Amino acid sequence: MNALLQALCFCAAVAGDPYPQLAQQAGDLWFTHERLGHGKHLLRLSVRDLILDSDHHRKQRLAAFAQQFADQTCQGRYKLADGERASWPKIRPLYAKQFVFRCV
Repeated sequence: MNALLQALCFCAAVAGDPYPQLAQQAGDLWFTHERLGHGKHLLRLSVRDLILDSDHHRKQRLAAFAQQFADQTCQGRYKLADGERASWPKIRPLYAKQFVFRCV
């Protein structure tokens, strides 16, 4: 029975990233990165409010970070898309956004 328990623990450790993931910080952004399979990735971002800030500037910072992250992850070959569902209500002010990208 002990060998079975050890095998199960080993399989769980090798299976993938631990969930829930802890967000990592990069400047004024916080992010989590998940591999969805078939070369797809989900990037969830949130940003702090700066003194003179607007939705437009936060959206630009989030998009720029997503592009840089996808570029580094995929070594320059990727397709980036908005990960927000059209059915989700638009919340203002904008502090968080999701992106989906695929390495090509």
